[in-house]
Amino acid sequence: EVMIVDDEADARHLIRHMLERAGATVHAAPSAIAALDELRVRHVDVLVSDIGMPDLDGYALIARVRELPSPAATVPAIALTAYARPEDKEKAFGAGYCAHVAKPLDMDELIGAVATAASRAED
Repeated sequence: EVMIVDDEADARHLIRHMLERAGATVHAAPSAIAALDELRVRHVDVLVSDIGMPDLDGYALIARVRELPSPAATVPAIALTAYARPEDKEKAFGAGYCAHVAKPLDMDELIGAVATAASRAED
């Protein structure tokens, strides 16, 4: 199962559609706060989160996820962001994400990142 976190409804819909077409079961949250509520009660294999969100951004979200009880704390997470410089990738990895996918999204890249992250979750 994959959880998508993005404050933009169009982005959530597009990502959900593409991941479902690739065979994933997808849950979507419109905010970091909603995602945290879901993660407390639902097991997911991969978290895909936008970085630039109001209230709690993706960096604050991953920090809080890593503080949850296991197994939620260890869910592989993918950062989605328009910032694609090497230092942006480093910041995402340093924050606790295992992958960084730049916007505008290349769906094949995102699907590959989700598949890689899901295989890490199974190990």
